[in-house]
Amino acid sequence: NSEKGSRVERGFPESLALHEMRASAVVWLALALALALGTVDALPPRANRAGHSLAERRAKRGPATRGLEAKLKTEQWFSQQRLDHFDGGDTRVWSQRYFSNFTFYKPGGPVFMCVGGEGPALDPSVVVTGDEHCALMVILAKKHGALILALEHRFYGFSHPTPDLSTENLRFLSSQQALADLALFHAYISSEHSLPAETKWITFGGSYPGMLAAWARSKFPHLIHAAVSSSAPVQAVANMQGYNDVTAGALADTAVGGSAACVAAVQEAFHELGVQMKTPAGRRRLEGLFNVCGGAEALEPPTTWPLFSEGAADPLIPQSNDPACTDPACDIARQCKIMLGETSSRVHRRSSRWASVSRMQEGGAPGAAPVFDDSERPRSAPSALALLADLNKIARGGECLDASYEANVAMLQNTTLAGGWERVWYYQTCAEFGFYQTCDPGTKCPFTTAPHLNSLQTYYDLCQLAFNISGGETEGRVAETNAVYGGTALGATRILFVNGGVDPWRAQSVSEPRPDLPSIFVPHASHHFWTHPPRPSDTSETVNARVQIAYWVASVMDTPSDRAGHHGPSDLASHHGPRVER
Repeated sequence: NSEKGSRVERGFPESLALHEMRASAVVWLALALALALGTVDALPPRANRAGHSLAERRAKRGPATRGLEAKLKTEQWFSQQRLDHFDGGDTRVWSQRYFSNFTFYKPGGPVFMCVGGEGPALDPSVVVTGDEHCALMVILAKKHGALILALEHRFYGFSHPTPDLSTENLRFLSSQQALADLALFHAYISSEHSLPAETKWITFGGSYPGMLAAWARSKFPHLIHAAVSSSAPVQAVANMQGYNDVTAGALADTAVGGSAACVAAVQEAFHELGVQMKTPAGRRRLEGLFNVCGGAEALEPPTTWPLFSEGAADPLIPQSNDPACTDPACDIARQCKIMLGETSSRVHRRSSRWASVSRMQEGGAPGAAPVFDDSERPRSAPSALALLADLNKIARGGECLDASYEANVAMLQNTTLAGGWERVWYYQTCAEFGFYQTCDPGTKCPFTTAPHLNSLQTYYDLCQLAFNISGGETEGRVAETNAVYGGTALGATRILFVNGGVDPWRAQSVSEPRPDLPSIFVPHASHHFWTHPPRPSDTSETVNARVQIAYWVASVMDTPSDRAGHHGPSDLASHHGPRVER
């Protein structure tokens, strides 16, 4: 029953569908240890913003891990990583940053690899607590006597293969190069520590690292025994309409504090935002209501309008939803209370009004312009737009809303290592993945659709300005990415896909499993929330998902390896396939 626990999809062992499954005592003890650890993103909510959402959780470390980091090397470097794995004539190498933890390792045991991605620089806690992506992996390492590794992704954190981020140098940034990094690192670690040839490696990751974890297993089955791929949008797409379609459903999910009335209130607010955007007087009102950086006439250039609309929607992006958070606008429940005016004395009147609006819209075409009846609005009640502005002010902690197109372009054109961090992930969207979260008419997007502000072309324009990559080129490269990896139909075995019900990125992940490619659906959970360090406040669905993942990892540890013999670095190109030239 998906309402009572994590739903196990087709292709998963039938016994795991039962909440009272007969898991081994060791698994249960491991999960108990996880709870004792206490508290300790991933893909950015917007493709042109490499930062995390406004409601991003801050990692904390539990007391059970204090002192352990002192026993570990703070960081290590693999100094012979190749710059270009696909050009035999290019012998240049660079140093890639990684972390290791041998605390639980038993000779002959497996290797658990936490795959690095587009997030901030890794630190030693990644192999101690696991941080947000690999906490369960670290817990399971003790059960299985595993060596724990974490490899930082090229061009992110402190792993810089080039002296700057020029477009010429970013040609060495791709998921294919990153996967080849993993393969060569595998050879290095195996040799450096004399690991047996039959050692089983399992990759773990959430979000983009989850994509890489799955693809590492798919492309290197002789090296990677299995993979746990959480919240991984493996199906690249230029126009990612599904992101905001799922967002609308998340805001309506009563289990996390949403409602149909909340969705209706959001729709009205963004409908009014669109109306105000059309006139100079309306734009002056928006600048004041939302505390737009730059003051009067900041929204006069039309190029600022998509950025403003995106910025106004940022507090309502559910991918980081955490019901246990404490900030005043940090989760769907609190956001909906603000949008429904339930923080004022007019709770009943405003909630009733939007409930009637939502009823009027039932049965209407998706994306149809909302119809609002003001007959129930008390004259003193704030408008939906004013409530949206209040939500933004609360979520931003008093900071202004930056809609400057020039500043946004300047960040994307910054080629320095110190200041170009926004540029790196956006390059990957232009050159490989797309993932542009549009708000198109005719979709379920609850934000502004008229005028059509957040169109695909607005993202393509930034690709052109930042990297001289046209929209047509991006579409071609997205198609190539799916051809290389197979999208959601990737040809592989022993990959477990896990997705959360209120995570918009699930729109591009594997939801229809096949034999030997199981999946778990975690109702009401946000972006790879189950990979975070466990807390007493976690929902039963999240806890159950961890149990099922643990059980699956134990089961694949008992399966024979695909590894027929040792494969050295010279085998990389043949197993990885041809690189698509850019």
